Amino acid sequence: MSHVGIIIVSVLFAVVPVAVSIQWGQRAKALNKDLKTGERMRFSGVISETMGEHPLVAKLIKISSLSADRTEKQSIDILASGRVWRVNDRPEKKWLLAMVSETATVPEVAHIAAQWLDPLPVNDNPSFSGGNRELSVTEKQELRNYARQQWRPPLLPGIGLTAWSGGICVLCITQWRLPPDFIGFFFLLILTVLYDIALLIRISTARCIAKDIAAGNVLIVQGDIDGYVKGESQNSAIQEQTVEFLPQSNMTWTVDGEPASWRKSTGLLMSNRRKR
Repeated sequence: MSHVGIIIVSVLFAVVPVAVSIQWGQRAKALNKDLKTGERMRFSGVISETMGEHPLVAKLIKISSLSADRTEKQSIDILASGRVWRVNDRPEKKWLLAMVSETATVPEVAHIAAQWLDPLPVNDNPSFSGGNRELSVTEKQELRNYARQQWRPPLLPGIGLTAWSGGICVLCITQWRLPPDFIGFFFLLILTVLYDIALLIRISTARCIAKDIAAGNVLIVQGDIDGYVKGESQNSAIQEQTVEFLPQSNMTWTVDGEPASWRKSTGLLMSNRRKR
């Protein structure tokens, strides 16, 4: 085996145990946190069609922890760290983590602001009006939580993957040799680049959300938005909507006084949520 191959194998044997140790250390830290807080959250209810597409719910159905029956009332108990503790009052043996979404309620001022809008010149269409309102404290906190969820979980794997691929590249350049398993290294390099691009997109989204929090307001647009997007004529039946947008990230915030769909799908949301 060449010197480069020996170094690559040595790096693998060094990185894998360290990565496993970090993972188990994080799990131990999370369990200690759960013991101190002594809290768990119960999500109970019937699994809707949208909830059935949630990655965690789909996995629990796949391993038969949850029933696929859409009429049966079921429950999931989650610890403060996000670990799935019990499913339908049975201990969950697999180490599964759930992302719990804290969706802020729409403040009363949003309904008031929607009544005081100015006409918007959208292609000479008089049916559109707009305005803005301030974000509430709980809405800003929801945005902070969402921004952290964008970049924190994938950051450590991204650093490790980049360091691993970068280290091999440096060795190849300094030794003026290609790695023994060039095809495997090529696929690793592609994986690293794609992962880093996805991570940069998440970081960019988090930065835009930080700007939205700093701005502290949302834009309100009222009118036949779906008809305008679809290019329907003004003579068509008007279906008026009131939509709120975040000005920097351009993300939909509420639709007709209800949280936008992405706010409901970022975490686990079932009816009758209770803290224990």
